[in-house]
Amino acid sequence: MLIAKKFCIHYAGRDGYEMGPLDFEVEEGAFCLVLGRNGSGKTTLLRAIYGLLKTSGTLKLGDEDLLSGTMDRRRRHMAWIGDEHWVEPTLSMDDNLRYLLGLYPEFDRALYEKLMEDFGLTRIDQEKPYIVMSTGQKVLAKTAFALARKPKLLLVDEPTMAMDLKTRIAWLEKIRSFAKEEQTTVLMSTHELDLLRTIADRIILIEKGKITACERVDAPSRSVAMQRARLMFRTMTPGEEETYWAGKDGPGL
Repeated sequence: MLIAKKFCIHYAGRDGYEMGPLDFEVEEGAFCLVLGRNGSGKTTLLRAIYGLLKTSGTLKLGDEDLLSGTMDRRRRHMAWIGDEHWVEPTLSMDDNLRYLLGLYPEFDRALYEKLMEDFGLTRIDQEKPYIVMSTGQKVLAKTAFALARKPKLLLVDEPTMAMDLKTRIAWLEKIRSFAKEEQTTVLMSTHELDLLRTIADRIILIEKGKITACERVDAPSRSVAMQRARLMFRTMTPGEEETYWAGKDGPGL
């Protein structure tokens, strides 16, 4: 289980900005969506958990205190899929892999190759410079590498907009099935409310740097967090929204 108590995120600078204190819990193997408007703090939260920002308070993953150890030890338990540069862009994935394997001794090369094949990334794709891969292909390559590390915690920062619908669905199903098989906890920031009906076990709702809800979505239509999220992202009239979520003319829940 991922547990945060009085978790604060600190920014150096003139204004001394701080986000928190934040308190939340996410079960082992759960797929948790982090929802919020632009600028609400979704990416900031994920970056802080991964160790890219200064933090204080309590952050535990199972029995592991993530804030007390070294950064290498902390990241041994987690993987990140986001915009940060993680490879040498002028080299191919094959060439980058030769370097990365030395950093991650637990890396499962056979699983990586299987995932790359499942994602449709051919030998030609893997041998060309990373920089010329499409944005969607880069996300898939990052995902294959992240899952091949078999992390206890996977942090995913709004990656799906670069993918076509078919690829996006396959990508989500792969992460979802992997999380269940390996009991990997997934935190994914997104604006896509529809994902609540298909993959989410839990929702964290962030508004203006504060967590206003953290709850399971076993019955999203009756969830307080779900109601708040629907109001936050409303693009329909109240009548259209009620029909859509009830499933009368739309997909329902």
